[in-house]
Amino acid sequence: SNMSFLIKHVLSSITLPTSALLVANAMCLIVFQYWWPRRRLYELASKIPGPVSYPIVGNAHTFCLDSKLFYQKLCKTLDEYSPICRVWLGQMLFVFLSEPKALEVILVNPKLIYKSKLYRVLEELYGNGLITNGGEMWRKHRKIITPTFHFNILEQFLEIFNRNSRVLVHKLRNVSGDEPTNSFPHL
Repeated sequence: SNMSFLIKHVLSSITLPTSALLVANAMCLIVFQYWWPRRRLYELASKIPGPVSYPIVGNAHTFCLDSKLFYQKLCKTLDEYSPICRVWLGQMLFVFLSEPKALEVILVNPKLIYKSKLYRVLEELYGNGLITNGGEMWRKHRKIITPTFHFNILEQFLEIFNRNSRVLVHKLRNVSGDEPTNSFPHL
């Protein structure tokens, strides 16, 4: 048919430079379509100190280690860029804060109570609760438990806290050394 002849004619007339141009345009379109809506995120993230990151992988290449080495590398990075540090794992931005004043600004802001998509994984493990919920559900749960943490109530448990803390310190002194130790079995 005339249509198949036309398609064959068009395809046969495409040269290597033309096909390279088409591929480059397609790649630019994909990058632009992905990057453009996130440009403000990238702009703000570039102002936060952190290790050099690369497109697509971010800093993931430096953290692709077993869990112990991952944690050690992350701690070293956080110490290097403290009190605020930016780390890209793939296309996901993580911002770490180590200064209590900065943490307080975020933790008390009612606009910042919505959880990231990562919490969906925790939701599968732990269900819906104070840690995994965000928004109105979080606010409702938090309002219910807030009186539990009032100073007058916590003072009633001060003696118990002190006694158990001394027991824990005694146990940990018996196992402490230069090597990192899993303290969980002693709790």
